[in-house]
Amino acid sequence: MASNNLILKNWLLQEQNFNDNLILSRKRPTKISVHDIRVAVKKLRSYLRLKEEITGDKWKESFSKISALFKTFGRLRDYDMSLILVRKLERKELLSFIFFKEYLSVNRSLTRKWAKQDALKFNDQDADAFN
Repeated sequence: MASNNLILKNWLLQEQNFNDNLILSRKRPTKISVHDIRVAVKKLRSYLRLKEEITGDKWKESFSKISALFKTFGRLRDYDMSLILVRKLERKELLSFIFFKEYLSVNRSLTRKWAKQDALKFNDQDADAFN
């Protein structure tokens, strides 16, 4: 049935992306795993909104732990992107933001630890919101 149902097929793909990147993030959250898990959550959230429109099934309460993980990973993504943009600006404008980069790096490191801890705490029951 999944091969004929495009929505179900894509749902299962995003669920797999979420789980694969969660495993990677439990070892060490990387720019790619953080980005991919956030994209998967956004897509799954959209499918849940569609399901609620069709069936009336509420989902937001059961999605709270996934939302918390999403927010933690969002903070890490913000620091990663900020560092990339500052480095690009430095090269382009021949400027130096040593102390600002240090601030971003220290906070990124701390946020990476929190993201890893949250990924380790996240368990299969928390992912039940996908079902």
